Order: sequence, then C-alpha cells, then structure tokens
Amino acid sequence: MLLFTMQTAAVAQTSLAVDKKGKVKRIHFYRGDIITIKIKEEKNNLTGFIEMIEDSAVIIEGRKINVNQIEYVINPQGPFIWRLLSQLGIKGAIIYFTLDTGNRVINNEKPIVDEKTLKVTLPFLVVGVVATLIKNKKYRNNGSNIKIVKL
Repeated sequence: MLLFTMQTAAVAQTSLAVDKKGKVKRIHFYRGDIITIKIKEEKNNLTGFIEMIEDSAVIIEGRKINVNQIEYVINPQGPFIWRLLSQLGIKGAIIYFTLDTGNRVINNEKPIVDEKTLKVTLPFLVVGVVATLIKNKKYRNNGSNIKIVKL
C-alpha cells in the first residue's frame, strides 16, 4: 500500500505551455481547460476542451494535434479587466443606443438618431472593441514558444 501511494505521487502533471514574447511569463493550459487554437493549413479556429496532453500532442475535442501543427493560440480566459471592459463597452453601447432610439421613435421625435446619442454610444463601442482585440491576443508558434511541459 505504501509503495502504491509513493508511485502515484511521482506522476508528473503535464501542461501545454505558451511563452509570452519578450517576457519571462508563461501561460499554462491543463487537461480540462478550454482553449482556442489555429491549426496550420486550416481555415477555422478550433475551440474546445483539452481532453489529454501527450508528449508532443494535445487532444482537443477528439482531435489529436501535434504541437508543431499549431499556428497560434488564443487564451480565451484573458485578464479579467479586458473581459469586463469588452462586455461592458459593447453591451453598454448597444443597450444605450437601443433605448434612446426606441424612446425617440415612441415619442415621434426627429431625428431618430440624435448627435448626443452618438457621442455617448461611440466611446463605449470603441472601448469594447479595443478591449476585445487586447483580450483575444494571439500567441504565434515560432517553433520554441509552444511546448508540452511536465511539472
């Protein structure tokens, strides 16, 4: 029994590691994490849960993908502040524009889209779009920055 517990404690946890360009920081993706990747010579991104991590490949949604086939990785769980600003900016702009325009239509006011509405809506929309672009940063595979690591 003691021998069995010592053997299981020695098993290493593997992760898909992405080194950030120009920094010492590293993003780790573990089994069960959601990930978005672009596979070389395919059109669409692949988003899904990591089912297994092997020595040189990851299995995402039943597909085995070698690390050298990955063109880039997008971290869908980016920093909280960018996710928050992305959601608040875009949704806030849509809600304010809809409420103000709808109120003007109900009250038969002209013009339907007022200049003040645009002055309020556009900054919200710009903040939301910029935050979305920052949040969905692509980490490109240059051959050495995306690898399988045993911890």
